[in-house]
Amino acid sequence: MRSSRRFPQYVAFPSGGRLAAVLARPFTLLNTILLALFISGTSLAQAQHRIVQTNGSERVGIIQEVSNGNISIKVDAGTIGIPMRTVASVQMPAPPQIEQAQQAYLSGNPSQALQIISPITDKFAGLPTEWARGAVQLQAEAALAAEDIASAKQGFEALSQLYGDEAGAKIGLIRVDIEEGRLDEAEKALEPMVTIALEDPKPDSIKGIRYGQVMLANGILKEKQEQYPEALENYLRVVAVFDSDPATQAIAEGKAESLREAHDVVVP
Repeated sequence: MRSSRRFPQYVAFPSGGRLAAVLARPFTLLNTILLALFISGTSLAQAQHRIVQTNGSERVGIIQEVSNGNISIKVDAGTIGIPMRTVASVQMPAPPQIEQAQQAYLSGNPSQALQIISPITDKFAGLPTEWARGAVQLQAEAALAAEDIASAKQGFEALSQLYGDEAGAKIGLIRVDIEEGRLDEAEKALEPMVTIALEDPKPDSIKGIRYGQVMLANGILKEKQEQYPEALENYLRVVAVFDSDPATQAIAEGKAESLREAHDVVVP
């Protein structure tokens, strides 16, 4: 879905050995951005993408973009549009720019990440693949990092509108509330989520990702409220307990270290 919106940058990032360790692990950034990494050395022109429609028919070719509710795909006879409402599934490997953008993001250079990822989301936002959904979320996270609150809000809302990711959108919009100073509203929204997470200490990987995002948001909230021991406790929960997402874990670890250095704080 072609759009003029841009979602600019993000948080305190780990460096040195810790970052290298994170980059060496399989990524699940914000609900598995890289589930389908594009194999290095295989050009897009050589790849064959597959669209399976609800009536069982298939189209094989090169997907060009998502626009006006259609997936544009180049086939032997030319370029045709497949209405999204008729699409059951899409097989298309993730463009290599997604991995490059993620590494830039984790390295503390969200502006570069956005320059890389924006052309991908302009063309493919709304495509029913995990990597396309993850790319939209990466842009929203980067916008929040850049303090471009309006774009961040747009991005998190797009997760719900394009992919039905209500939980991811809700947590993201709570973070927007925190950055805009609506701390009481954010606290009220987070409290039941935190309670659910703490009552489920051994979640599956999907819940673990969500719980980690909740604890990170709660840590940021407590830090804004100058409740530094509680903030540290939440960050460390992401590091040690709800660690399904290495990217969220790395951010929490970096914020925990910064908090300790700034306020000589310990866990209550």
